[in-house]
Amino acid sequence: MPLLSAFFTGLELVDPGVVQVHKWRPGPDDEPVCDE
Repeated sequence: MPLLSAFFTGLELVDPGVVQVHKWRPGPDDEPVCDE
């Protein structure tokens, strides 16, 4: 756990915070990401 906590040191977590990838969904105001 300390190693994981150290990864986020100095960063501001915003909603929804740290979640499992399969539970994350973009918000309604988020811009789509395009890798073209």
